[in-house]
Amino acid sequence: MHHHFSEWPANQGFSAPSDLPAPSRVQMEYSDRYDLPRVMSELPGTLRDWVQAIVCALGVDRGLALSTLLSGMGSAVQGARTVRLPQGSDEPLAHFSFILAGPTTGKTRTHRLVHQVHNAHDIRRYQSYRAGKRRSMVCENPKSNLGGALDMRDPAARLRSIILQDTTNRGLLEALDGVGESTAISVDEGERVLETALFRRQLATLNSLYDGAGKVMLRRGKGDVLAAYGASLTILVMVQPDVFEAYLAKHGAAARGVGFFARCLFTTLPAFPEWIAEPVQPPEGCLDAYHAKASTFLDARLVQLESGGSEAGAICFSPAATQLWFQLAAEQRRLAATDYWHAQDAANRSMQNVARLAGIIHCYCDHGDDISIESLRAAWAIIQWSLSQFARIFPPKPLPHVEMPKLSPQQKRQQRQVDDCQTILDCIADACARNREPDALKSNVFIRSGLYNARFRTALMRLVDEGVVLETEKGSGARLSIMAPYGHPDPFSRLNHSRL
Repeated sequence: MHHHFSEWPANQGFSAPSDLPAPSRVQMEYSDRYDLPRVMSELPGTLRDWVQAIVCALGVDRGLALSTLLSGMGSAVQGARTVRLPQGSDEPLAHFSFILAGPTTGKTRTHRLVHQVHNAHDIRRYQSYRAGKRRSMVCENPKSNLGGALDMRDPAARLRSIILQDTTNRGLLEALDGVGESTAISVDEGERVLETALFRRQLATLNSLYDGAGKVMLRRGKGDVLAAYGASLTILVMVQPDVFEAYLAKHGAAARGVGFFARCLFTTLPAFPEWIAEPVQPPEGCLDAYHAKASTFLDARLVQLESGGSEAGAICFSPAATQLWFQLAAEQRRLAATDYWHAQDAANRSMQNVARLAGIIHCYCDHGDDISIESLRAAWAIIQWSLSQFARIFPPKPLPHVEMPKLSPQQKRQQRQVDDCQTILDCIADACARNREPDALKSNVFIRSGLYNARFRTALMRLVDEGVVLETEKGSGARLSIMAPYGHPDPFSRLNHSRL
C-alpha cells in the first residue's frame, strides 16, 4: 500500500511562505461538516473549560489538547465502569488514539500536563511495590531482620502501572495478568512504540483487548502461562507524520486489514497553528478539578483491584439519550454508505467509540446516574470529526487502469468509414445553414470535409445508398442535400449500422 501524502489539500485560510517545506498530507485542514469549532461548541461546559485551560497554559492546538485529555480521562476510569448499549451489550471505557503532529507542536508538554496525576500515582505505586518487595525479602531471610516484627503473610506487592513502560507483548500481558486488570500505552513520541513487535506483528492482541475479549493468553514455558481475563487497555500514540508514513508503508496494509486502524481515533494537527482572535479564558484553577477527579478514580480503581474485585459497574443511557442513540445509529449507517463508502471499516465501528466516549464524558461531566443527551452529542461530534480525518488519511484506492481493446484492421476501416460519413453530414448541414439553402454544392462539401478523394467518394456513396443524402445534378454543379427533415437531431442515425 502506497500513501501519497503530498496529494492532500493544504489548509485553507493560510498562505505558506515560499521557503517553507510543503505540508505533509496528514497535516490537513479539518472537515467542513464537523470542524473543530463545531466540536468545541458541542462539548459540555466543564470539558470545554479543561480543553481551553490546556490551550491557554501551553499554547497548543485545541485538537491536540482535546484528544490527549480524552485519553487521560479514559485511562483513569477504564476497568471500573462499562457502558451498556441500548441493545443490551456492554462496552469498556477504553479507546485507541493516534495524534499525528509535527515537531515543536507541544506534544510532550500536553502529555505531561494531562497525565500529571497518572505519573504521580505510578510513582507512589512503584514505591509501595519496592517497599513490599524488601519486606518479602526480609521475611524469606530471617537473619537479615534487624529486630522488626514483620508479618510473614505479607507478600510482595504487585506493581500495577497506570501507564505501561514495557510496551512489548510480554510486558503488556504481564501487566494485565489476572482478572479485570487495566493499563495504558501512552507515549508522546511514538517512533519507538511503532517499531515494537506488538504494533508490527501482534495487532490481534490489541484488537482482542479493545473488544473486551474474555481471555488473552501467552505461554512462558515450563507450564507457566500469562492469562488476562476481562482486561482493558487504552492507547495513545503521539507521532510525527513522517514516522507514521513510514509505518504505513511497511505495516499499513496489515494494520488496516486486521481492523486495527478501524478501531482507532485519529487526530491530525494543521500545518500551521490555528489563530483565535479572542480566546476564551477558562475559570481559574479548573484543571485542578480534572486532576482531582482523575486522582479519585485512580484511587478507587486501585482499592478495587487490591481487594480482589473485578466487576465493572454498567452505565446506562437516559431515555432521551437512548432515543437519540437510535437516530444517530441510523444516520451513521447512511454516512457509511455515502460519504464514508471508502472507510466503511471505521464507519461501522464508530458507534462503539461514540458509546465509549459518551461514558467517559459522563463520568467527569454528568451529575446523574445515566448518560445524558449532552454527553452523547459531544461524543458523536468528536467521532465524526475523527472519522472525517480517517477518511482522508486513507483515501479511496485509484481505479485500475483499463486498456481499450485493440481493433482489427477491418474494424478500423469500418470505424473510419463511419467517421467520414459523419464528417460529410456535418459539412452539408453547416453549408445549408450558412447559405440558408436546402442543399449544398458538392465541391464545397468536399473541400470543407478535408477528406481524400477516394475516402470522400466511398463515404458519399454509402450515404447515397442508405438514402441519407440525395445527390442532384452531375458534374461541377452537383449538389448534396440531407434527406431527413432540416434540424433532425441525428441524420446519421438513419444509417444501417448493421451493414458496417
